[in-house]
Amino acid sequence: MALTVFADFAQETTIGLWWEAVPGASKYKITYRTFPNDWSTAVTVEVAGDKTETTLFDLEQQCTYQAKLIVVVGEHESPPSIESSGDTLQSDCTPKSQKKCVIQ
Repeated sequence: MALTVFADFAQETTIGLWWEAVPGASKYKITYRTFPNDWSTAVTVEVAGDKTETTLFDLEQQCTYQAKLIVVVGEHESPPSIESSGDTLQSDCTPKSQKKCVIQ
């Protein structure tokens, strides 16, 4: 089971995620945290079983996030996937911006 972070869809406060569909999935759980915070601080969002992508909203700018995927089939949950990582951008660092900024 693979969870992939779309770097192209990362913005100042959002990151787009996608994964491969799992036959029979009733829903997916995405658990994410700000790295290097502990997983006990993680937030979990649920996505319908017929979806294979979502966007995480209201994230902090210029931070690294890690996410794990759990597949739910009926009453059973899979073990979490391996973490995937993505970075949010600094404000005004979009490709259309004329301002120069550095993300460290």
